[in-house]
Amino acid sequence: GRTSPAHRAGSPRSVGMDVDAPTSAVATSLSPQQAGGEADVSASQGDEPCVCPICRGAFSDPFVAPCGHSFCHNCINTHLATRANCPACGAFAATERLVPNYALSLLAGKVGAAKAAAELDPAARLQNALAGNELRDINEVRELVGALMVHEERLKQEASEAKLSVLLDFLHLTRQEKLTEAAQLRAELECIEDDLGQLQAHKVRFDAVRAAVGKQEQGRGLGSFFTAGRAAEETGEVGTAAAALAVATRRVEAVDADLQQLYTAARCPRDAPQAAGEAMSVEDRSGADTTTAIDAVVPAIDAAGGKDAAAAPRGAGGGLAAFMETLATFTRFTQLRETAALAPPAASSRSGSMNIISSIEFDCAGDLFATAGVSKRIAVYSFAELVNSPPDEASVPNLEINTRSKLSCLCWSHQKRSHLVSSDYEGMVTLWDTEGGSQLTEYDEHEKRVWSVDCAEDDPTRILSGSDDCRCKLWSTRQQDSVMTLELKANVCCVRFNPHNSYQVALGSADHHVHSYDLRQPRQPLHVFTGHTKAVSYVRYLSETELVSASTDNTLKLWDVERNRLARTLRGHVNEKNFIG
Repeated sequence: GRTSPAHRAGSPRSVGMDVDAPTSAVATSLSPQQAGGEADVSASQGDEPCVCPICRGAFSDPFVAPCGHSFCHNCINTHLATRANCPACGAFAATERLVPNYALSLLAGKVGAAKAAAELDPAARLQNALAGNELRDINEVRELVGALMVHEERLKQEASEAKLSVLLDFLHLTRQEKLTEAAQLRAELECIEDDLGQLQAHKVRFDAVRAAVGKQEQGRGLGSFFTAGRAAEETGEVGTAAAALAVATRRVEAVDADLQQLYTAARCPRDAPQAAGEAMSVEDRSGADTTTAIDAVVPAIDAAGGKDAAAAPRGAGGGLAAFMETLATFTRFTQLRETAALAPPAASSRSGSMNIISSIEFDCAGDLFATAGVSKRIAVYSFAELVNSPPDEASVPNLEINTRSKLSCLCWSHQKRSHLVSSDYEGMVTLWDTEGGSQLTEYDEHEKRVWSVDCAEDDPTRILSGSDDCRCKLWSTRQQDSVMTLELKANVCCVRFNPHNSYQVALGSADHHVHSYDLRQPRQPLHVFTGHTKAVSYVRYLSETELVSASTDNTLKLWDVERNRLARTLRGHVNEKNFIG
């Protein structure tokens, strides 16, 4: 139970000190593993005197071994339960030889308190000092109060400066935005004033021409449209033209905001280059060689009235002419009139659900159209024959093709007029020859119902399909297997090629999003348009950079593909059948 002479020959130790001991004298009696481990414990002890070499934490109830090394009571007892040596130097040690190290316990307590106090924020340290009655000199207290007051004033000033800086930034930003809006508004007002002046001048000339033509007609003893119109205005009678004008005015008032936006976009585009605070001139907005519909009409009337056509002023620009045509078209049509109706197939006349038409598509020439639905039948009609047939005559298709399954979608080839593609509820995509009514190819890879198919406009061999199996597949008429598969996380409800670039496709999904892909880089979508609140049931490219989508949330949305943003939302449908196409 006594230490070896070699160990006693080492450096002296005291009970309150934790000093490393030379281990060369005992290393011969230890295994290499034990020597290495004990050397690590010993080396770590000298770094932090108030840290237990075993648990590497602050001392808790420290005890000292006969060799002079100190450890937590629980740590050293656990060690001595399996070994009879010191963890630091390897000297003999036993539980009954351990002695409490009161000096080290006191030192560890003070070090721990100092560390805890150092970790406190200044306010907490001050509170502790006040609570412990450490501040007893009144002069120290006064100095501390003064310093706190100065610090408080500095903090208040910094807070006020921060608020002022934020407000200044906001006002500068708001001022710049308002200046830009004011410049745009001045440009729009100047544009409107210019257009009003041009149109008022044309109206005066119209009135003068109408008066001149009226006199000529009266001299010949004939009635005139102009004189009749003038008489109706003078007597207050409302004719068909006046009633139509009133209806048109009401329609314009109902969508005044949209029409204003359309007029502004046509005549005063916001992205036109202009300096802040300066309005764009009329010459910048309209080209020198631009003509309008008014330019074409007024000289002709002037010539009929004997005026010099060359004296007619130029119009205000092509933008105004385009808007005038749009406005006239919008106000010209007020309702839809049925000109023909398709009779249900004879085989399904007894069941109303079997009369549902899922798809109706015109061919590339616009002469033929095909219908398909749950009746398991494709019917091809001649549009001219159907419209010109007597109302009481039953509609008879030019061609009927029977299928095995209910059909969901049709699409004509844009280059091969006789080729028609269909998709059905069994997951099949089929290519048909409408001239002979025969099946050309059948593609069977989808695992669930195929909702939509589309044909590329610039490549007659490419076919796209979307299915409930969350996949969109690209097919080629030159091979039986699919060329490519796009994986989505939800059902694919509709697919569409970009007519200007067949490498770009748009997919509408049950996840409420529209996904745009480049087939040359199919791993990630180009864009994901978010805004619908229900499944997207239809997509179509209006132009190379414009995409429209329809959803079962009763809305249509116009997307700017180039800028990756929503351009407009159209509302008005009442979704009674849970589908808008």
